[in-house]
Amino acid sequence: MLAQRTGLGLPEKPPAGRGQRALAETCSTYNLPLQKAIEALADRGIPAIGDQMPKAIAATGKRHPQDLHEILRASQRDRRKEHSSMTDDGQIAIRLRVAT
Repeated sequence: MLAQRTGLGLPEKPPAGRGQRALAETCSTYNLPLQKAIEALADRGIPAIGDQMPKAIAATGKRHPQDLHEILRASQRDRRKEHSSMTDDGQIAIRLRVAT
């Protein structure tokens, strides 16, 4: 069963069954670029590829799968911050960038 895309970002807590989905599917579901997720994990010393399951990724980095979720959430928050800024009149401006 494929998860429906939410576009809302990763939830605060991992949803049930998330451990049964490869990293690429999770990224697609929650609108997180796969390459950014892989980079965020690598920055924390956790090697990953898109078709790996969270348990396998966590094991290679000697972490718990919950740690991966937190790292990816932080990465997504950081990504949102870099795409928005405050204008002189107090309005929030959103800059959209297409990932290539």
